[in-house]
Amino acid sequence: MTIHANAPRPLDAAPGDVLVLALDGQAADTGLGQRASTRIDVKPLHQREDDIWELIDHFFTTTAAEAELVGCRGFSRQAKADIAEAVRQTELASVRRLQAIVRDLVYVGADFMEYRFLVVITPILAMLGAWLIDRFTNLRSQLVLMSVLMAFSLLHLVIVFPAYPVLSFRSLEEWPAPSRTARMNLGQILNDAFPGGPEVPGQPVIAVGPLGAISYYSDLESVDMLGLTDEWVARNGEEAQIYYPGHVRMAPPEYLADRGVDLIIGQPLPTSEHLERDGYRLSELVPTYSAVDLRDLPEGAVVLGVPVPAQDGAADLVWPVIYLADNPRVDEVAEAEGWVTQPIIRECDPADFADPVARRLGSRTC
Repeated sequence: MTIHANAPRPLDAAPGDVLVLALDGQAADTGLGQRASTRIDVKPLHQREDDIWELIDHFFTTTAAEAELVGCRGFSRQAKADIAEAVRQTELASVRRLQAIVRDLVYVGADFMEYRFLVVITPILAMLGAWLIDRFTNLRSQLVLMSVLMAFSLLHLVIVFPAYPVLSFRSLEEWPAPSRTARMNLGQILNDAFPGGPEVPGQPVIAVGPLGAISYYSDLESVDMLGLTDEWVARNGEEAQIYYPGHVRMAPPEYLADRGVDLIIGQPLPTSEHLERDGYRLSELVPTYSAVDLRDLPEGAVVLGVPVPAQDGAADLVWPVIYLADNPRVDEVAEAEGWVTQPIIRECDPADFADPVARRLGSRTC
């Protein structure tokens, strides 16, 4: 069988942007007629890049198997040139998309959690690094470059500059480990307390910073305080006083109130002192809800202690959650489960800020 793309007398019309694969004159005498030709409408690549792969797939799987003929000479020279150009354009389009991804990642800073947004292009960066090293043919230049790369890598294990927070590998190793304070446990506790999901009338709405595990396991309506899934916060939220790559906005209290939020979980930080307190100063709530002016919290807001799962030999812990408004369902659960509330004391104490980062993040409040 001989298949080519420029048969002298194709078995099918080829108006416009159409490529017809057909048997040549000798094979056409077998009487196979239209069955032996394959017509592919090739749209412009900017409309559908998959067409070129569809064309190749048809060439290798359709006609030969159906006609039970052997001896394939393949595409004509022009057809091969057309396919090569189409493949080149497809590759260029993919490269442009990759360039756009890298540009956006660099613009947002690739996140402060060990640059996790760059994971998807790490192999490409590794190849680029290998190419860069190979460009240095002088042994001394190669040693200098390798020393610089190793020095920057070791900095992650030694110290992190406090004014530009980056989580080290060592700190990240602790997160996947099983722990009673894991965020999934907080989500599960909320799910047990408020079962049925957001469709159940009266269910509380929660606001969360680290949205993933807590919102997933709680199965409650959730507001993303950092704006990753909330367009309004991403565009209009309060700008963080410190540049955390990928975390530069925070939902203000007024917006959370407008969204009907009942419980502000924020950045969940367990404490063992909830029951012994007389209340929480605003400065003590900054680590939980930073970058905004906490004086804008509603006057009736309190701090509700959600108990951490008990563990033999370990201190009793609670997650302090800011309870914004009266919600009968929350009040019912708090009374039944013994969740204790503490008042919010509208004052600040500089001693509550453990480091310069916390002090700057609380500058709108104190």
